[in-house]
Amino acid sequence: MPLLNTPNGPACHYFEAGAGNPVLLLHGSASAGAAWRSVVQPLVTDHHIFAPDLPGYGLSEPWRRGERLSPECDRGAVKAALDLVSEPMHVVAHSYGGAVAIQAAKHHPDRIASLTPAPAKRVTEHLSVLLGRADSAELAGAGHLSPHTHADLVAGHIRGHIAATAEPSGKAA
Repeated sequence: MPLLNTPNGPACHYFEAGAGNPVLLLHGSASAGAAWRSVVQPLVTDHHIFAPDLPGYGLSEPWRRGERLSPECDRGAVKAALDLVSEPMHVVAHSYGGAVAIQAAKHHPDRIASLTPAPAKRVTEHLSVLLGRADSAELAGAGHLSPHTHADLVAGHIRGHIAATAEPSGKAA
């Protein structure tokens, strides 16, 4: 069982699959990296997928008793995941994972090739202003698409966003 050793936090379980452009999938609250498993299958042919269980979720170690939990605290797990590969990762975040991704983007913008909140129009607008970049995109135009219930649609949007952020050479912007 692979673990991410996070600075100042619990060790986090993650799974990985595929080869190609690195993609980090961040789950929402009351979930785990396994929430993305049905989305992973259509992506693994040309993407290297990483899906961690954020601290206290899934198979990851729990937070220490009495510690304040926040997206800022979970940023260490994202940084550890981003460090698994040398090139910047495409980050796709669902629900609470979007708040964690914002913290990661603020502190580690050079490690993130693109950021796709799933779905979160206000998060997307905030990211565009915060990052001053046009490579954040709304994964879903309306409603709430869950990786559990709309796997093919979510995977198609992820693939489309990564392609849209790629330079003509095929390398991500």
